[in-house]
Amino acid sequence: MDLTPTTELEAVNEMLAVIGEQPVSALEAVGNTDVAIAIRTLRGVSREVQTATWWFNTDESYTFVLNAENRAPLPKLILSIRPLGRGSSRITHRNGFLYDLTNATDVFAEDVAPSAKVVWFVDFELLPETVRRYIAIRAARIFQKNVLGSESLNGFTEDHEGAALALLIDESHDFEFAAGANFLNDDPDTSAIANRT
Repeated sequence: MDLTPTTELEAVNEMLAVIGEQPVSALEAVGNTDVAIAIRTLRGVSREVQTATWWFNTDESYTFVLNAENRAPLPKLILSIRPLGRGSSRITHRNGFLYDLTNATDVFAEDVAPSAKVVWFVDFELLPETVRRYIAIRAARIFQKNVLGSESLNGFTEDHEGAALALLIDESHDFEFAAGANFLNDDPDTSAIANRT
């Protein structure tokens, strides 16, 4: 048997197993309330986890495309927009467009395409396996607590959630280290002190 990354269906079936339910063969199981709640919980936890800045879903400097009215329509999968750093434009999302908080406008100069740090929502089955496992285990714990309301069953998956998060953070640190990230360079205040002449 070949091992493959966790699918959304497998994650939902793990969640169902935590409450003692039988697995399903498709996510479109008609009339199964527990399946619908499990899917909603899994996707909610995925959104929650991905809202953080991770190596797999962050563009450090994303340049937005302006339309004919010099407005920047936002791609649908953006979870958050953050300034590039100290002194950069204060921009956010508003009404489906990029919005300049400093100048209180969503119209930009035609010769300057705005840029920002962007955090994207990534479909579950496109995520790295460590992220999938953490999301699946966290979602199973939340699902079990919400459906059964049992704190005694909760301890088992809470330990697994902590272990899965540790693996995810370890992988994240590997990517940050490979990119040359460290606290002396990445924090503007620390960098200014460390690089004084």
